[in-house]
Amino acid sequence: MLNIQYSIFNVKHKATLHGIVIVIKLSLLHFLSIPMNGLFTLPSQYSVNVTTEKIVSFLDSNGITLFAAIDHSRNAIEHGLFLKPTQLLIFGSPMLVTPLMEDQPSAGIDLPLKLLIWEDASEMTWVTCNDISWIAERHGLSEKAREACVAIGDKLASLIHKAVL
Repeated sequence: MLNIQYSIFNVKHKATLHGIVIVIKLSLLHFLSIPMNGLFTLPSQYSVNVTTEKIVSFLDSNGITLFAAIDHSRNAIEHGLFLKPTQLLIFGSPMLVTPLMEDQPSAGIDLPLKLLIWEDASEMTWVTCNDISWIAERHGLSEKAREACVAIGDKLASLIHKAVL
């Protein structure tokens, strides 16, 4: 018997395996999902539209600029194709990410930040984003810039937490 419970951003993971309780506290990992090529994907209890609205509202209320919202599914329909609901949000705060690009200009290819909100074949909604520590590693950011990444990761974790739960 495997029973797993987790609190996504409380960074507490609890698993029961054959009656043994295991509790793992993760201090640097913001998302409890399996990283895949620098990406994290988390489930949302809401539809793509509601999850997107919640994220956009959070961005607005926290003074974070939404640079673009791309409705991939609508774009597909406009070209006679079908794609399950899929939204891409491009957002950021120059105050937070400019130091990363000052440290390593190549970081600009991964900035501003992006969230993909999408629906799978079973109509489950998911939120996918880049792992900010992967961005730091990818571009060889300095220790000071990596510390800024922790603050960005905390903010991103809070944003997704409020949108998916």
